[in-house]
Amino acid sequence: MSKGSLIALAVIVLGILCAFLGYKMHDRVKASEAARADAQVLLELTERYGADPVYVEDLIDTCHAQAFDATYKGGVLSPSELNEQDYQAELVALMLERATADNNANAIASLQGLLDGHYRHFRR
Repeated sequence: MSKGSLIALAVIVLGILCAFLGYKMHDRVKASEAARADAQVLLELTERYGADPVYVEDLIDTCHAQAFDATYKGGVLSPSELNEQDYQAELVALMLERATADNNANAIASLQGLLDGHYRHFRR
């Protein structure tokens, strides 16, 4: 093979590799966006328990990435997977930790009720 052919082959292989990695990253971003959108259900549930919706929305935004990273499984060569119930239970637990640190009694009671009622089987 000539030097030009080897360079062309290297460029093609590199292009394929970059496209594959881009696809995997896109897959992860899409899963994260979908999980965050589904987390809006938590906002509605906590409102039933009397929590301030603006504060809960802030908690969801603050805790989403950590909960997603803890529950999203998948690598470059393995299939991607997110267990929605594990994600939401992790998210609620992280939100409860934050509300406790903020000493927000309404949010603590609301999130604890949510954990005890909806996510009691998924406690970490």
